[in-house]
Amino acid sequence: MAARLPTMTAPRPDRSRALQCLMLGSAATLTGCSFDTPPNISVEEVKWVTRGESTPPFIELSVEMMLQNPTDEPIQLETFEYTFRTDNGKQWKGVWSALRTLPPRASVPMQVPAIVEELPGEDVQKTGWKVSGTISYKAPGRWAQILFDTGFRRPTHDFRGRGDQIEFPEVPAPTQDGQD
Repeated sequence: MAARLPTMTAPRPDRSRALQCLMLGSAATLTGCSFDTPPNISVEEVKWVTRGESTPPFIELSVEMMLQNPTDEPIQLETFEYTFRTDNGKQWKGVWSALRTLPPRASVPMQVPAIVEELPGEDVQKTGWKVSGTISYKAPGRWAQILFDTGFRRPTHDFRGRGDQIEFPEVPAPTQDGQD
């Protein structure tokens, strides 16, 4: 009579333990980045900076913004990606490194450039404009920093603004005798 050998079975994985690990990892990820508060961004105005010496002529503009950190932790700003359009159909798509950290509970003015082609004879000052884009930033907190640095999560926040005219610098009027 043949002896029966005991059968060996592979141990079954503990599914409840795997589920607990998955939930713990998810909770750690969510607490580090899901509840972050982005900076508030308001587009204030667009100012004329200079006229280029190129053909066709271009003008450089400055999109003036106010950024406000509503949190108790500093927010490290990374990159602006934006599109600037004038009512006459000219547009500029830009990427601009912010290179700035917003202090806790502080407001900071910032500018990004826009360069558009100038059409001869147009009164660019009376041109309406629109700007829209996103800013990427590092959310505060250790987990958020780790997720950002590994490229797993890079939070962004949208911004937009519009205006009826482009502000030009005030030039002092000449005096009566022609001297300033």
